[in-house]
Amino acid sequence: MLQCNRFWSGKFPPDVFIPIAEESGLIIALGNWITANAARIAASWPDDVTLADNLPPVQISAPDAALGILAALRDAGLPTHRLELEITESALTDAFMADLRNVGAGSNAVICAVSEMAARLDMGIVAEGIETIEQERANLSQLRLVI
Repeated sequence: MLQCNRFWSGKFPPDVFIPIAEESGLIIALGNWITANAARIAASWPDDVTLADNLPPVQISAPDAALGILAALRDAGLPTHRLELEITESALTDAFMADLRNVGAGSNAVICAVSEMAARLDMGIVAEGIETIEQERANLSQLRLVI
């Protein structure tokens, strides 16, 4: 987890400085810097250890976002399979969700679309808010959960 440290006033937790970075337009540059530095550090870890990078929705929707992430991995020498991108459902709500809703897709169709996208990209899915096996079976049986 990233923290902002200022020598004259101490630590600023992410819930304080991230909104400032978003409002100032610096969040994309900050996210790219974090990804690049985290990839460089993770490249020195054992091969079976992965890096989880939590991306803000604005960084995901930025032009050439994927190219920036791939460049950071290439420059660091970190193979793509060692990076886990963590995105929130809000990252999918803009164009992706609007497109699904425009074609009349309900919540089950959205779940299936996200599940299919993850399967094609060979990515796991973590469904937050699922606390019991019964909830998983009843609501999200078509998802491949990473628990």
